[in-house]
Amino acid sequence: MGLYVASMGVFIALFFVVFVDYISSVFKNSFIEWDVKTITAGDYTCELDIPQAMWDTFIREKYNTQSGKTKIVEFRDYIQKEFETRITSLPDLGYEDPAPDQIKIAMISFAFDNASLINLLRVRGAHIKFERYD
Repeated sequence: MGLYVASMGVFIALFFVVFVDYISSVFKNSFIEWDVKTITAGDYTCELDIPQAMWDTFIREKYNTQSGKTKIVEFRDYIQKEFETRITSLPDLGYEDPAPDQIKIAMISFAFDNASLINLLRVRGAHIKFERYD
C-alpha cells in the first residue's frame, strides 16, 4: 500500500510539473502572437543623427527661401518625402498582408543638442522674476 501511495504521489508531482510547463509554453506562444499582431509606435520608431554636412547640403541645394516656411519645417517635409519615396520603393517581403501602394510617415520630430543654451538660461534666468497674469 505504501508503494502504491508513493508511486501515485510521484506520478501526480510529475504530471503537475509537465502540466505547468505546458501551460507556460502555451502562454508564452500566445504572448508572442499577441505582440506580433499588436502595433505600437516603438515598433516603427527610428533615430537619425543629422551631421552638419547633411544640414549644410540641404540649406545649399534644397532650401527654398521663397516658401515662407522655416528651415526646420522645410527640412522635415523634405526628409519625410525622401523617406516615404525610398521606403515605398523597397521590395515587398511578403509577410502577411499585401504591400500598400505607398508608405506614409505619420510624424517626424527633431531633438536638438542644446544643453549649453539651456544651462545658460538656467544661470542667467535665476534672477529673472516671473509674474503671473490672470
